[in-house]
Parts: sequence; C-alpha cells; structure tokens
Amino acid sequence: MKYIASILITTSLLLSTVYEDGEDKSIERWEAFNDGDSIIKNIYDEDRRSRVIFLKGKSIKDGFMLKMERNSKVWCKGNGKYIEWSMQTNGDFVILVSLQTKNGHRYLVYTSSDENGNGYFGLGNSTTDGKWHSFKRDLNLDLKKHELDNDIIAVDTFFVRGREVKVDDIKIVGDKKIASKDVNSSKKRKRVYKPKNCKIYVPKVYRTEKSVKNDVTPPTIELKGKRRLYISLGSEYQELGATAKDDVDGNLDVEISSDIDTNRAGTYTIFYMAKDRAGNTSITTRIVNVKGGAFSSRRAEPIVTPKPSPRVRATHIPTLPPTPPKLNGHRLNFNMPQEDLEELMSQD
Repeated sequence: MKYIASILITTSLLLSTVYEDGEDKSIERWEAFNDGDSIIKNIYDEDRRSRVIFLKGKSIKDGFMLKMERNSKVWCKGNGKYIEWSMQTNGDFVILVSLQTKNGHRYLVYTSSDENGNGYFGLGNSTTDGKWHSFKRDLNLDLKKHELDNDIIAVDTFFVRGREVKVDDIKIVGDKKIASKDVNSSKKRKRVYKPKNCKIYVPKVYRTEKSVKNDVTPPTIELKGKRRLYISLGSEYQELGATAKDDVDGNLDVEISSDIDTNRAGTYTIFYMAKDRAGNTSITTRIVNVKGGAFSSRRAEPIVTPKPSPRVRATHIPTLPPTPPKLNGHRLNFNMPQEDLEELMSQD
C-alpha cells in the first residue's frame, strides 16, 4: 500500500495522507471484484496533466477497491477528518467508503444523485458530464448525521462502482491547521472527534450467532413494475416501490433514493438498497426516461400508483460484517443490467 505523508500548501499547512495519485505508475494498490475481465490501468490524462487510475468494467455491477487503513489506527491516532478525491466519468457511479468505527463497520455511500437519503449522499447528477470533478467530504459529519454517538477509528477501503471511471488524488486530510515550525515537531496535539479507545472493534454477534456468521449471501431486491420506465415530459412520476428478501432474515426494508425532474427530458436513475443482519448489502436500480413530445406507446410503461408498502422505508446506515480481504462477488451486490447502463451512458 502506498502511504505518503505530504504537506498541502494553503494559507496555512495541513497534514495529509495520499493513498493514490498515480504518479508511481503502479496499480498494485487496486483490486477488481465481481468480474475477472475488469481493467485497471495507470495512464496519463491530458485534461488533468498528470497520471491517473483508469477503471473499466463490463457493467456497473463490476467494482474496484483501494485498500487504505485496513486494520490500522492511523485515523484514530492522527488528525484525519476529510476524504478527498477527484473523478471523471460520463455514467452513473456509486462510491462506498468503508469505515471501522467504535460501533462496528459502516459504509458511507455517495452516488451521482442530486439528493441525499438515509445513509446515502448525492454528489450531483452534473458530476457525470465527462469532466473532472473534485470532492471533499467530512466523514465524521456524514457518519454523525445518522449515528450521533459513533466515531471513526479507521477508513479502511475506498470502493468505486461504475462502468468507466478515472480517479486521482485520493487522500485523507487532517483537520487541524499547524504552523510551519510545528511540522517536524513531536509534540502531541489535541485530537478532535476521536474515540478514546482505538481498538479495532469486531461485533460479538459474528462469534455467537451461527446463522449470521455463516450468512454471506446478499438479499434479493425485486422491483415492482418494469426496470425501465418511459414517461412524458411534464407528467407525474409515481414510485412503484420494491421488496427485498433474504435467505436467512426473510423480508427486509428497502431504502429508495431518487431525484427525478419530470420537467426536464433526460435519463434518471433510482437506487434501491437493502441489507441483512450480517451486513450483506444489495443495491439495484431503475431507469426512468423522461421524453419530450410523442414516443412509441410500445415502449411506454404506464405509471400506476401502488398502495404504500410498509416494508419500504428508510433504513439504518449500511453495516459491514468483519472486513473480508476481498468481496469476491458476495456480501455486496450491485445490480444494474447492461442494457440499462448502455442506454444511460448514451445520453447527452
């Protein structure tokens, strides 16, 4: 793992840890899962004028992971506060930041949506315009929006899901500004938002409940209605909902995140997420095409308002089981059909 202590020059100095900037021409820190044909390259990007990491899969079901502070205490003992990265893509994406916290493993989920959900944070649909965008997230703040009494111990993995994505400058940036004369000082500084106990936490449930310990199968999400819908410009969209079922836990809640503007023609993605008690997580999508003017009734799907499902509501922020060395296509399942993704990415 590349681990570099660097100094960011601003109006003052901030300590940062760079986990990937591509400049060493290596891809050793990255690993693909779900598809052996996925491509990981270290390339020179003309627009960015630097080396970057190029990630390409056959579909958005393919994913890539950058190991960061797995099973370490760098965040807890240091002054980490923000995660920063830059990215370029012209299709929908999901970024998952895997955390070690004092209450167990957690995911923070960032999508290309314009809206936030319970455990989801939308980075904006404009980020899929094929241009480079930079992001900075206060991880403690994002975690505490859903778990006020929790604290981060380590940021162990950075996951990317998307068909074709370039990423660069993935780093953890410290919170506390220091004077230049203090850069090499060994004097301890006051930490903020840090748990007193930096011990990596492993939930006892995985040692005592056989059914949970052996459960490595993600739940199955079934969409109500068609996976692709076509509606007229200016019409009202009614969410059809979804159900989720797990082989161990039975029926589960489904978290839905969407940002459809029926007054603007375009292709929109709705995210559906469900998790079981073991932390196995599934994410699936529905594509909604808002079209101006007349279009073929053969492809149009009538929108019918269903009765509200008592199982479709906000869920707790996704929880991971004890960190596996790699996902190997289980524990986290992201389902978006190839034809949907191709249609989505063909839009202007």
